[in-house]
Amino acid sequence: HVVGVAYSAFDMQIYINGEQSPTTTDGSATYIAGNSSHGSIGRRVDPNNTYSFDGEIDEVRLWNVARTQKDLRDFMCKKVDPNTSGLLGYWIADEFYSSSTILDNTFPAEDGYIVGNVEKTTSGAPLGDESQYMYTNDWTGKLLSLTAATGDKIGAKNITGNPHGVQMYLVNSEPYYTDSLNITPNYYFGVFCAESATAASYKVGYKYKYQNGIITAENEGLADVYTRMDGSVSEWHDLNANHDLSSNEFKKDNQISRGEYILNVEDGLRSAETSLFTSKGSINMISIFPNPAVNHITVDLSQVYEPIHSIRIIDLTGKIYYENKFIKNTKEFTADISTFSAGHYVVELITGSGRISGKFEVVR
Repeated sequence: HVVGVAYSAFDMQIYINGEQSPTTTDGSATYIAGNSSHGSIGRRVDPNNTYSFDGEIDEVRLWNVARTQKDLRDFMCKKVDPNTSGLLGYWIADEFYSSSTILDNTFPAEDGYIVGNVEKTTSGAPLGDESQYMYTNDWTGKLLSLTAATGDKIGAKNITGNPHGVQMYLVNSEPYYTDSLNITPNYYFGVFCAESATAASYKVGYKYKYQNGIITAENEGLADVYTRMDGSVSEWHDLNANHDLSSNEFKKDNQISRGEYILNVEDGLRSAETSLFTSKGSINMISIFPNPAVNHITVDLSQVYEPIHSIRIIDLTGKIYYENKFIKNTKEFTADISTFSAGHYVVELITGSGRISGKFEVVR
């Protein structure tokens, strides 16, 4: 949860995931007195007992102005500039595991130190460098999206479960954990649902651009979107999304509550643009249908403008299942895949200037 507490005179407003909770107006319970004693985060001390918070705390911000609900939503899933006016303390808690100090990123700094038996973990906070959000009582037909500088865009729609709101964030750096990833851009996206009484779900779409430096018309058949719940999870896994080559988009239904998403090229190919275009500037592309397939696939070659020397079908480990010289002037070909095991395969065309590939799935 992202929790915000705002004081104004003797009133206190508590916000959980950007939604206001019941308000306390008892001045004796909400008044904060300034003194020379040390303050504590995650601990309360009175003359008789010490009470420690049983949970995880990250990204603590202290302000000398009462933050509004819009302020909290604007920066709920977005990092704050430490020089922002009114920000008195900013404890990001990104120090090494062995460090006993929690640095304050504002100036003058009021660094903290760890007291007691505190276990450090990798944060799963839904936090990025940029964010977009929507809060509404009616999610019918609503779409939320966020675009990276390269033009890659993530979107969420078909939102169910009536969440209070949905936050979407962009992290402009590679993830700390990269298990199962191969070649990825240096950014990734996240979706976080501010849920009500029931779990929220959504359909995610990842639309990519060729200028992102990772994916091209030649290797896009080897690309997938990988996902994990949050940053505390070390291993990413294949989203197994539907890949629409005509619109350069991956789509997947029934995403629950939250998730992070990154584009991944499985075989690590970064194809040069000279191998994608003819001398007249036409883009080489292939289409495979049906996809997923059971017994046969047909490969549409009508948008391949380079001479094709050979064609083959391989699995994701590079094992060859089919290989043949190509017959000239053929606009499509059909392959028998009835003996293939269930899984993902790649159709690869060898041309005079490089390779053109597309991925398909066999289901059983």
